[in-house]
Amino acid sequence: MVYDNSNPSAVGAPYPNNPVITASYEDFTSWKNVENGAIVERTGDVKWKNFKIADNMFAGMEWSVVAPEIRSDGFSMIDGALVIGKSQNTEESLDTASPRGIIGPRTEWFTA
Repeated sequence: MVYDNSNPSAVGAPYPNNPVITASYEDFTSWKNVENGAIVERTGDVKWKNFKIADNMFAGMEWSVVAPEIRSDGFSMIDGALVIGKSQNTEESLDTASPRGIIGPRTEWFTA
């Protein structure tokens, strides 16, 4: 591993010789969870593809923060998703809830 802080704005800085490794999650189905259908906290090159999410108490999908090392489009993303906040097939517990479809990150460089 080579440390190089000479170009802090580069993707992968301060380790520019380390390639970004993609974590791809595909064809995931989640429904009627007490919190979120899918959630990530701090991510790098993570892709959620073809997720199907419905009737979750808080949110269908939540993506908290994109790591500062990822400073480019096309790395952290949701690609092809069906997200239903509240359907006709919910329990009474969702009657008082206000579920959200997608809660996006508090940082830049995210694509949905």
